Order: sequence, then C-alpha cells, then structure tokens
Amino acid sequence: MITKWSVSNFKSIANEVELIIAPLTILAGANSSGKSTILQSLLLVSQTLSNKVNSRSVVLNGHVVKLGQFDDLRSASISSDQITIGWELQPKVVDGRKSMSDLRYALSNDKLVSVSGKLAFDASPEGPQRDEYQLHPQLLAFELSAITRDEENIDQRSTISCLRNTDAIGKSNQLQIDNIENDVARESLNYDVSLDDDSFA
Repeated sequence: MITKWSVSNFKSIANEVELIIAPLTILAGANSSGKSTILQSLLLVSQTLSNKVNSRSVVLNGHVVKLGQFDDLRSASISSDQITIGWELQPKVVDGRKSMSDLRYALSNDKLVSVSGKLAFDASPEGPQRDEYQLHPQLLAFELSAITRDEENIDQRSTISCLRNTDAIGKSNQLQIDNIENDVARESLNYDVSLDDDSFA
C-alpha cells in the first residue's frame, strides 16, 4: 500500500509536496489546485516502472497516460529542469499477515517494514538530442531503499542509488577501459551506482 507520495517541479506543483496517504484518501480542492497533477504523477511512475524497454527514459506517453513532452510537465514558476517524484510503500496486512501483493522478497528472518523510492528526471536543455529528450526524458537519479526489522526489533535500512554521470569519458579513463564495443556496457558508464555500506559488504 502506498503510504507517502512526494512531487516537485511537476506541472502546478513547484516546491516539493509530500502527501501522507491512508487506506482511504480523498483529494479535494479548487480547480487547478493540483489534484490531477498528483494522479498524473502516480500514473507516470506506474507506466515508467512497468515499461519493459531498457532505455533509461521516463515514459511520458504510454498505455496508461499521455502527458505530452517534458516542457509541458515542468513547473513554469521555478527555474529548475529536474522533476522529482518519490513514494513509500508498506506491506498491507491481510488476515494478520503482511504481503506486498505481487512483490516477492526473501530477507532471511527479517520483516519488511517499508520500501521507498525516488526518481528524478530532466531533458537535456542543449545539444542535438534535445527534441528526443523532450519526448523521452532521461533518468537523472533513482534511489530505492527498504527498511527491515530483525528479530530484536532493530530497523535496518538498505539503499541502492543510481546517479547520472556527466563524464563517461573520464570514468572510462579512470577504469582504464579503452574501447567498449558492447552498447549496454558503454551506456552503463553514464550512471554511477552506490550501495549503503552494509549492503555492499
């Protein structure tokens, strides 16, 4: 069950807004107050995460919702190009047992308390691919974390994050890689992946 949802720089929402979502949540307000914006951000994340194409782009126009191009989504009231959407999920309790619907997890004896995610995307403001990025904005950053509780009721957070690297050539030099023929391997240099210390160990 979604328990929190946050949005920033998305349509009518300029500064970050965080909503606490309960089992029953009603969005009410005047016209143009952001009700549709919240729903569209939910649908945007849903269709992006369910997309099977490994293009590392946000799916603005898909089978769930059609939102136009990036500049149609970015809030006009701030200068930032980056749109950010975040969420928190908690297992729902069914017949006294926790379940994450179709999400299967194996965390030894630890209990899953919550899963949270946050993605940021933008369109390259300059360059020859600007028109393409307007329709297929690139992920700038993505973070996924889980909180688990062990048998002693101690919570542990595990986090993985991906951040777009603006210097892929410098990274290939640092890794002492001269020529990468594989497209997937070459494109992977565009992102830096990090784990929290415990997960890395």
